[in-house]
Amino acid sequence: MHRLSHGPAALNLPDGWSGRVLLRDPKGRSFVLQAANFELPAQGQDWMSRPPELPAGQQDRLAQLTGDDVLISLVQEEVVASPAASTAELSDDDFVVGSPRVPVGEALATKSLTVGGQHFILTVNFGRIAPRPSLVDEANIVLGSLRVRE
Repeated sequence: MHRLSHGPAALNLPDGWSGRVLLRDPKGRSFVLQAANFELPAQGQDWMSRPPELPAGQQDRLAQLTGDDVLISLVQEEVVASPAASTAELSDDDFVVGSPRVPVGEALATKSLTVGGQHFILTVNFGRIAPRPSLVDEANIVLGSLRVRE
């Protein structure tokens, strides 16, 4: 188990998961926590910089998730559309169906959150249209570990 944190937010990641922080402004006040059950690609050193070029013939893993891949993105926002949930764990109502926002062959869950006085947009991508319940449970363990300092 290891911890992914930035500013007031932190997630516990199980063994086999990786995480990274993407800064949305130069001072790091606005950020994205990303966690995945696979190795996330390296990110450039500057805020919102492009990731390093991939070697010829390699595809960005985030461009097309497959099988049992899970990618969690927690985006800090100044304001969240209401109503906002107070817990990060997913329910069936959080899954987006029939929307062009859902990548082909994947499942997407999304929700607005307000935790510890902070606002977030949560998205969870699954690498198959109907993720195994155990994958949703695994994602919910990570999401249940979300702690936010006020």
